[in-house]
Amino acid sequence: MILYNITYNIEKDIQKEWTSYMKNEYIPLFLQSGEIKSHKFLRLMKEDENEGETFALQFFGNSLEDIENCMVDLVHAINAQSERFGQKQVSFATLLEEI
Repeated sequence: MILYNITYNIEKDIQKEWTSYMKNEYIPLFLQSGEIKSHKFLRLMKEDENEGETFALQFFGNSLEDIENCMVDLVHAINAQSERFGQKQVSFATLLEEI
C-alpha cells in the first residue's frame, strides 16, 4: 500500500470555502479515478506556531504506479486547485510505503 500525503496550511479567511471545495469537488475527482482505494482528510487540532489551519489529505493506492497515474490523469485538477487558492494555501507532498 502506498500513501500519498499532502499537508496544507490554509489562511483562516478561506478555510470554509477551501474545506467545502476539497470535500465536494477535489477529493471526489481522485476517488473516481479508480486508482485511489481510499482517503482520509484530517485537520491538525492544535496549532502552536503556524498562522492559519493545517490539514492533511491522504490518498491510498495499491502501488506507486497507481498513485503516479492518478497524478498524471488529474494534473488539471491539481493545477486548478492551486490557482483557485493561490498564496492563501501552502502545501507539500510526501509518498510513503506501508511496511
